[in-house]
Amino acid sequence: MRATNLLAIVLVVVSAFAFLLTETGCASVVPPSGGPRDSLPPVIVAVNPQNKTLNFDKKEIKIEFDEYVELNDIHSNLIVSPFPKITPDVTRKLRTVTVKIKDTLQPNTTYVYNFANAIKDLNEEIRERTYYM
Repeated sequence: MRATNLLAIVLVVVSAFAFLLTETGCASVVPPSGGPRDSLPPVIVAVNPQNKTLNFDKKEIKIEFDEYVELNDIHSNLIVSPFPKITPDVTRKLRTVTVKIKDTLQPNTTYVYNFANAIKDLNEEIRERTYYM
C-alpha cells in the first residue's frame, strides 16, 4: 500500500512538472504600454500666500501642483518685476515649488513672478503653461 501511495505522489509531481514546462512557453513577454500619454501641464492646486495678497511681509512663497514637477533652468526663465537686488532661491520638492525671497520687499509695490518655461511636468516634460504670481 505504501508503494502505491508513493507512486501516486511521484506521478502527480511529474505530471505537474510536465504541465508547467509545456504551458510556460505560450505567453509572449511584452512591457506594459503605460497608458495614454499625459498631455496636460501641471495645474496649481494651492498657493501660500494667496495670489494678489496685500501687505505681504513673509520671506517664502509655496506653490503646490496637482502632479510632480521639475524646475528647468530657473535662473534664466524666472522673471521678477520689479527686479530684486538679490535673486530669490527657487527649489522644488515633489509637488511643491518654494520661492525664498532674500531681498527686502518695498511697501505698496506689486511684485510679479513669471516662471515662463521653468516649471515642467516631471514625467512627460510638458512646459506649455506660464505661471504668474
